[in-house]
Amino acid sequence: MTYTTEELMVVAAAREIQDHEVVFVGMRLPMLAFAVAKKLHAPNAVGFYECGIVRDFPSETLLYTMGIRLM
Repeated sequence: MTYTTEELMVVAAAREIQDHEVVFVGMRLPMLAFAVAKKLHAPNAVGFYECGIVRDFPSETLLYTMGIRLM
């Protein structure tokens, strides 16, 4: 099975997030890593996003700092 460096980084970062932990979530790959961790093994982790938002669930649509303008 082949995978990209970016996919490996997302998996490695997601594995570092523990359940009930508050984590700083950056944009793009870190946001994806947080979403993977929440879905697979850390449902009670809380994300503190670099824009100042604190959420206990990942954003559903905006994965980039420029948001919808890039889509």
